[in-house]
Amino acid sequence: MGEDQEHDDTDGAVESALLHFSSPRDAATIAAFLRTRVYRPESLVWLEGYQALLRWRAENEITGLYAVPYDVEVEVGATKAFPLGRWVHQQRKALRAGELEERRKTLLDAPEAGMVWEPGEEAWETKLAALRSYRRAMGHLAPRQDAVWGEGEAMVPVGQHVANLRRKGGLGKNPERAAERAKQLTAIDPDWNCPWPLDWQRHYRILADLVDADGHLPDIAPGVLMDGDDVGRWLARQREASTWAQLSTEQQERLSQLGLKPIQPPSPAPAATRATKPGKAQQAFQRGLAALTQWVEREGHQPVPRGHAEQIAVDGETEPTVVKLGVWTSNTRARWDKLTPEQQAALAALGVPWAKAAAVPAPSGSMDDGSVRPAPSDAQAQEDHGQGDTITREERETPAARGRARAQRMNELMSNHTKAELLRMAYAGGLVNHNSPEKWRKDEIASAVVDIEFRAADRL
Repeated sequence: MGEDQEHDDTDGAVESALLHFSSPRDAATIAAFLRTRVYRPESLVWLEGYQALLRWRAENEITGLYAVPYDVEVEVGATKAFPLGRWVHQQRKALRAGELEERRKTLLDAPEAGMVWEPGEEAWETKLAALRSYRRAMGHLAPRQDAVWGEGEAMVPVGQHVANLRRKGGLGKNPERAAERAKQLTAIDPDWNCPWPLDWQRHYRILADLVDADGHLPDIAPGVLMDGDDVGRWLARQREASTWAQLSTEQQERLSQLGLKPIQPPSPAPAATRATKPGKAQQAFQRGLAALTQWVEREGHQPVPRGHAEQIAVDGETEPTVVKLGVWTSNTRARWDKLTPEQQAALAALGVPWAKAAAVPAPSGSMDDGSVRPAPSDAQAQEDHGQGDTITREERETPAARGRARAQRMNELMSNHTKAELLRMAYAGGLVNHNSPEKWRKDEIASAVVDIEFRAADRL
């Protein structure tokens, strides 16, 4: 018994020494050592690692591409802590060195193995999977920026992802990788990076899916919502001649394929002026109008924040144009009386409250949002008129005269009264406290006071 134990200890020492080869060894000794042991083929060792990878994924219910953490260890046969994470890392090193056999790479690329050759690509593949799922379900890859997709903890912010990918450099700094990613996205949806806003693309795709077998759209009235979008209102807007003229040639062609045409096509320009380009001021107005149209379609008649900028597609430009919509809106309101009648009409057609009120007299006793406000008393109406110049009927006979009178009165109110005083005047004139007027800007309250004064004067 003692001799056996001693023999085992000796064998262990000899094995340890031989395996490390830290000093020269006698050839006969090495031959004797090898005769007493059977070495497992390297291919069998590799297959054990591969089978360990499959078992680990199955036990943890992992599907799809997944990067195995470097410190993962599993039990493989008699080995209690097989370094699976390091084994997977070794396969990546072998591939980069050109030493990984093709048959082994094929096995690792199989869905059940889910090998991630570049760990940084795992997040990209997860995005792609979510975008494919969204496209199959929704029919487009133009989600709202706040859209999310998935279930439970697997919710993915697809809207933010698409917005980021469309930005300059959104596909990464490596040109080859960026080209490959663009190719993958194009395979999901060729219009993922369309040159016009995603809001327009989303509405268009929703309508395209509604076309019947004969190629005709059903009758869709404003107010019809699909996935939260008022497609009826958007459809009516595209048919307006002013909106149609702002679309690119490709956008017009796509709408024409759905059977859409402008209700009042713009008349052709005279030959003498056809080649004349619009001035810079007119171009700037058209860009601002296009940006405001996008805002209204997306946000309704919410006030535009001063610092907000909107991206629009301009025919002939490869990159979207950025319009400082908040500044443009503020400046346009301030110089309303200097706009041409056509420009005023275009703004009023959008239904923007401030433009509509300035261009078209509001019906007596009603507000821009359709609610009824109490008529002010005769005494109050006279008091309000005493605070500024009298608005005569002659001054209201034309929209232009009315616009000048409004602008003059607005300047007087803004110069001579505080916000609190204007709010009291508005309440005294019959403004209903149903939408928090105290949160309005000073110019908005002044505009409401002018509305009250004009309605009171119209009744005289």
